[in-house]
Amino acid sequence: MLIFGAIFGCLEPIATIAAAMSEKSPFSTPMSRKDEANLAKFALAAAHSDHMTIYNAYLGWKIARSEGTRAEMTYCRKHFLNRTALMTMEDVKQELIRMVEQAGFIAPKTGRAPRSRPGSDSKALGPLSKQDISVLSAVLAAGLYDNVGRILCSPSPDVQERVMCVVETAQGKANVHPSSVNRFLQTHGWLLFQEKVKYSKVFLRDTTLISPLSMLLFGGDIDVQHRERLISLDGWIYFQAPVRVGVIFKHLRKLIDSLLERKLANPKMNLEDEKTIQMIIELIKSDSRL
Repeated sequence: MLIFGAIFGCLEPIATIAAAMSEKSPFSTPMSRKDEANLAKFALAAAHSDHMTIYNAYLGWKIARSEGTRAEMTYCRKHFLNRTALMTMEDVKQELIRMVEQAGFIAPKTGRAPRSRPGSDSKALGPLSKQDISVLSAVLAAGLYDNVGRILCSPSPDVQERVMCVVETAQGKANVHPSSVNRFLQTHGWLLFQEKVKYSKVFLRDTTLISPLSMLLFGGDIDVQHRERLISLDGWIYFQAPVRVGVIFKHLRKLIDSLLERKLANPKMNLEDEKTIQMIIELIKSDSRL
């Protein structure tokens, strides 16, 4: 995931999200103030994604921190954020970026890939654009694809009633965890999840809504079923589409794999002006305009 973040110019946010995955969540939920904490988290929700919600919280913390300790503490209290967890995330993020630098995937001491999004510098932080979100979602799909499921959309006839989100995974049905910003999500689509946990039911923690395009680019084995006009991934995910769409994505995957092999063989190889990478980035960004 970090390698794709470097190649597609979004290493800083991807390294931040990766750091959050490896550490304790920065969101705290006191038992006596659970509803307040959930509302505070939802106020920071971004792109039907727990991963990008955490990154959004991190951006706000960085801005507040630049304004002084009082502003930082106020921000953390308001949004029920654990300051120590955020500081640990920052340290882990910097270490991950250094690792990618040392491997030669980005120029040292930049803290970002050549095409990092505007605002990735902590001195110029800003909200994620729709195009930023599309690229980040695609890179998350590249890193977490094995953990994916189809949303079983079943909205209630009563618009006031909130229905828990249920997802069909390769191993069976699961509910989105109550702590997720997607716990009441009702739409037709696909969710990445970080992990499954089992209590009275099976729950999915830390989820992100992704597009079919991301799955076709970075998902499992593609099989084009010509007669049925279907594209399948791993034998259980199906998309109705013209045969040529499946053929195009199979070709794009071969191009990506070839570039990755060359880059891994020669980490100092410059991909900044590589036309294939630019084309794929533009394709991913165009998904946000659909």
